[in-house]
Amino acid sequence: MVRLLSVEQFGEYREFLLYGTIILLVVGFCINSSLAYFVPREPDRERLYFTQATVFMLCTSLIAAVTVLLFGEYFPSTFIREHKYALCLYILFQANLDAWEVFWIAKKQTVNVLYYSLMRLGARMTLVVLAAYLTRDVDTIIRVLVLFEAIRLITMWAYALYKKLLTSEIDVDAAAAQFKFFYPLGVGNIIYSANLYMGQLFISAVMGPAMLAMYTIGTYLNPLIRLFRSSIGDVIMPEIASMTDVPPKVALVLWQRVTVIYCVIMLPIAVLFFYYADVFVTVFFTATYADAIPVLQVFVFLLVRECFDFALPLRIVNRTIVFMHISLITLILNLGLMLVLFKIYGLLGPALAMVISRSLISIVFAAYVMKYCEYSLAELLPWTELAKVTMLSLVCIPVLILGDLFNIAVFWRAVLFGVLYVLLYTLLLTTLRISEVNDFLSMMLSRANIGSGQR
Repeated sequence: MVRLLSVEQFGEYREFLLYGTIILLVVGFCINSSLAYFVPREPDRERLYFTQATVFMLCTSLIAAVTVLLFGEYFPSTFIREHKYALCLYILFQANLDAWEVFWIAKKQTVNVLYYSLMRLGARMTLVVLAAYLTRDVDTIIRVLVLFEAIRLITMWAYALYKKLLTSEIDVDAAAAQFKFFYPLGVGNIIYSANLYMGQLFISAVMGPAMLAMYTIGTYLNPLIRLFRSSIGDVIMPEIASMTDVPPKVALVLWQRVTVIYCVIMLPIAVLFFYYADVFVTVFFTATYADAIPVLQVFVFLLVRECFDFALPLRIVNRTIVFMHISLITLILNLGLMLVLFKIYGLLGPALAMVISRSLISIVFAAYVMKYCEYSLAELLPWTELAKVTMLSLVCIPVLILGDLFNIAVFWRAVLFGVLYVLLYTLLLTTLRISEVNDFLSMMLSRANIGSGQR
């Protein structure tokens, strides 16, 4: 897209996605996440909970669509004001019947998530890029997006009817329990999303679409963070939630072990992104977006922070009301820091504010986890294993520095010495006797042997 559109056009395209994403996060209200809690606990009522989640989502999406129609003229973006009808349709089509990933994960049918996500993402990317290639027109790209989501909605509606997942039954008590679960999460998620996208909204309103395009490239680690967190967290959530006959501290051992795996995978990735940020931006997004390099380096630290998912234990013990309090504090802190740091650092200011506020508030999250899950500080996380992994990711950095001594094209130098860094990191990792790593490698070898035997 950055090669097919000008910086201004790409910024307008990102503005549409930005506003759409923020409104969809509000519409979603963590409604679908309730399925990960209720379906494993009451599998015989899965149709009921799926239907109720669908009805809740229909109501919130209709409210959002009407709000966009009535108040779209007051949005700070000129481009969005001109495309409020397209935004309204995009919200309605994308929000409804979009609970499939959470529903399948709750039923441990993760292969369905893989196929659905790949097909949806592949088709969407293909159509959008094709529209950009053929027309170089942002309006056409947006119309293609809206049409794609309309087709997806119709298709998934037919699938839901075929699977008989929709029922006319509504249980008031069950709906109230479902609402009680996702309501605090939804409010907290809205405030969290305001934190997450405040910088982009601020840049869009103050500096315009072109600088939003720059900032967006710098924040490309955000999708990586959300993808990785959700792919693991959403899988273990139903697993832990189904352990109703054990104390929370016993059930949450899995969460602690997964935290180690988070760090094992994400810390070396963070090091590589920080060290080769200039290569990543200029090669994949062209030198036109070089101003995004320091923003990307700042967001690397958010990647490290998000290895520690303190929200999941609070969801397990159904203390979701905490999210509202913490998210509100984070919002105020982030806004204050952003206004100050923007005056000093310009484009980099909102990124710094986000990372600092999220890092500081993690201490509050940890305190709540210790309180409600009855952990001491020493019991909260496997500190020894985390220290080993952190030390190892830093010890291997001289390999990257060594690469700078060779007169090789920057891209191939990054690839070659990045691979060497990962190989050395993996080799040393196996010598540290971290149980989570050893169990993971044993599982992978076992599956490889099974696959080989089947072939």
